[in-house]
Amino acid sequence: MAIRKSNDIANDANVNARIKNTVKIEEILERYNVEKTDNILPGDEALGYLNQKVDECIDTINDNATAVSSSGTVEKAKALNTARTIGGVSFDGTSNIDLPGVNSAGNQNTSGRAATATLAAESTALETARTIGGVSFDGTANIDLPGVNVRGDQDTTGTAANATNSQYLYLPKTANFNADISSGAVYIPLSDGETEGSSTTRRTVFIAPCTGSVHKVHIRSNGSLLSSGRAANLQVKAWAAPDGSSTLRELESEDVETVAGNTAMVATFSSANFTVGQQVHITMQLTDRVPTGAKNYYVTAVFKLDQNTM
Repeated sequence: MAIRKSNDIANDANVNARIKNTVKIEEILERYNVEKTDNILPGDEALGYLNQKVDECIDTINDNATAVSSSGTVEKAKALNTARTIGGVSFDGTSNIDLPGVNSAGNQNTSGRAATATLAAESTALETARTIGGVSFDGTANIDLPGVNVRGDQDTTGTAANATNSQYLYLPKTANFNADISSGAVYIPLSDGETEGSSTTRRTVFIAPCTGSVHKVHIRSNGSLLSSGRAANLQVKAWAAPDGSSTLRELESEDVETVAGNTAMVATFSSANFTVGQQVHITMQLTDRVPTGAKNYYVTAVFKLDQNTM
C-alpha cells in the first residue's frame, strides 16, 4: 500500500481516534499548510514547510511504485537502485532474464572454469577416454571387463591380484584311465577315476552340491593324438540330468586340437551351468582324422561352485 500523507489522516488506521475528530484534523491541516499567510502561532510556518517536504518524499516513494507496509516501512522495491549482472546479463529486478547456455540456447563466455566445461546433459563422449579395469572407456558405448562380466582374467598389480572371490570355489576332480576314444564318446570317470564307459555309470557321475558350472577340462595322454603328424579334433562335452531324472541334456560342447603325447590340452567352457542336485557328466571323443587305439588319459575337470547356494 502507498504511504499516506498528512491530508489523509482520516483514513490512517494507526492514528488515535481522538485526533481523527473532524475539528482536530482541520486544525492540524491548517497549521501544516505552508501557503497560509496568517499563522498566529510560533513555528507554524516551520511545521508547514516540514510537512511539505515530508509529502514530497512520500510522493517520490509512491511514484516509484515501492511496496510499503501498513506501518509505513518499505518492504520491497520493484527495481534495484543499481542494476547487477548475473552470468553476464544485466538485471535490475524489473523483468526476468535469460542466461545463454543455461535456460536458453547459447554458450556463456566466461573466464573461469566454466569456459572449458561441457553441458553434461548433452554430452555423448568424454573429452579424454579413461580406463576402467584396464579397458578404455570414453562414454560412447558400454564396455565389458574380462573376469567380471565376461570370461577372462584381470591382470592386476595391486592387492586385487592376490584376492579371491569368496563366492566361488573351484573344485578339481581327477580321473586317470585307459580308453579308446576314437570309436565313440567316453564318459570320464569323475567318481573314482578308475574305469570308463560309453554310457553313464555310477563311476561317471558328479552330483552338484550347489549351483555352478563346468569351468575347464585339462587332458593329457601318454600317446600321441596326432593323425599322420597332423592335429585331429577332440570334442569335449558337458552334460547334466535334473534331480530325479536320468535323462541327460547337453550343456555345452567344446572342440580342442590334439597334440603330441604328454602335452596338455584344455577345453574351456563358458555356459555349462548346472543347479544343485543335478547329475553332471563329461564326455570326450576324437571326431576326425582319428588316431585309433586305447591310450592312457590323465584328466582334471575343474568345477566352479557358487558357495552362496550351498
